[in-house]
Amino acid sequence: MSLGVIVSSNNIKGWTVLIYANGNNELEPEIWKSKIDAEKSGSSENINVVMQIGRVPRHMVEIMRPKAPLPDEGENWTGVRRYYISNTGSELISDLGRINMADPRILYDFIKWGFESYPSKRRMLVVGGHGFSFVAIMTDFSQDVPYMMGVPQMCRTINAALKETGAALDILVLDACYMNSIEIIYELGKKKECPVKYLLTYIRNGPLSGLPCDKLVSALKEDYNISDTTMILKGIVDSLGLDLVAVEINHGKLKKIKGIISRLAYSYLTCEGYKDTSPREVIDTADANCPWYSCALEYRRCIQEITICYKPAPYDYHNLIDIAAREFRFTGNKMDYIALIYLNLSFCRNNCWTYLLTSKSLDKNVNSRLTNLNLPLEPIVMHPKIVERIISFINTSLPAENVGQIINHLFLYKNWTHTEIINRLSNQLKSFLP
Repeated sequence: MSLGVIVSSNNIKGWTVLIYANGNNELEPEIWKSKIDAEKSGSSENINVVMQIGRVPRHMVEIMRPKAPLPDEGENWTGVRRYYISNTGSELISDLGRINMADPRILYDFIKWGFESYPSKRRMLVVGGHGFSFVAIMTDFSQDVPYMMGVPQMCRTINAALKETGAALDILVLDACYMNSIEIIYELGKKKECPVKYLLTYIRNGPLSGLPCDKLVSALKEDYNISDTTMILKGIVDSLGLDLVAVEINHGKLKKIKGIISRLAYSYLTCEGYKDTSPREVIDTADANCPWYSCALEYRRCIQEITICYKPAPYDYHNLIDIAAREFRFTGNKMDYIALIYLNLSFCRNNCWTYLLTSKSLDKNVNSRLTNLNLPLEPIVMHPKIVERIISFINTSLPAENVGQIINHLFLYKNWTHTEIINRLSNQLKSFLP
């Protein structure tokens, strides 16, 4: 690609690429392969490639995926390590031991250390692992209970680490499923001075193998000296050939989108005769007679404005970026923990869309309760039902009774109990609630 202004050269490399590769779960074979793939391209005179990779024992993976043909494990170490990635032989920088990759503080340390240790003109961060939309992005099965990283904590961590280093992040790559939500995008750009410039992620779900790191780095090598980051993103999307979308993280534009969504929800909530309409039907309406139709059209136009590029083509702009459309229910002071995570996102504050999802009424008590919610920077205990969903997903060809046997085997191997996990989660949630 020849478009764009050439960045002047000096002793500092053009790019540093940090890869946070979480294989502390059943994806360990794919995560290990991502390191091998990254080494096919590796660092160069213009680009630093640094990876922090976590691995559980291969035997544990065999328990969780008994019918899957697993590739050779190669080096049989476990735990978490940092490598300087090179196609002539990667350098082991440090062995961090058995640490929790779902802990946002671990991600913070990696970002801060990586960009301070390998200064460059521009920066890319790749975060790879499981994704659960606005809920969580990381799962870790290496500890005494299963954990996940809440999306609010992840976004806060990335922004805090970048602020600490004084560096802007030119491209954030979320190599995880269902990260294309407006709530996540807004969380990254909620402040006027947002350090993340662009987000690259899947349109809904991605392949089990994740992004091909060799192709990603190779595409960046080809265009590393182009000053226009949007052109670099277009080159990456074209090269990878996956269902990807690149989005601008622009505070002003995102603030406008939040306002439009709030007005749309207000229009629906104050309109008689539409209360049986689901949140998904509200946002996707094509009925020009709906009182909120003009807001829905404006929302789609604004989504188009922040969309840099995407592939493949057969998507409407408003489907490239998702929005939470599940209704949450509260009983007294009890709050669904999925709702608790969602309501910690800044997109929910002073937004009528929150009322639509929680009560289908303009219940001011909801917003007052939000003001005191603040998830600390710590990993969240994962409910056993989510563990079961993950195991079911990775073993789709097996009947339910076989999946149940796998889960029992896993819990026995890890010495986990449903009671202990639920008690730990309940105690944690109590500490979160006002």
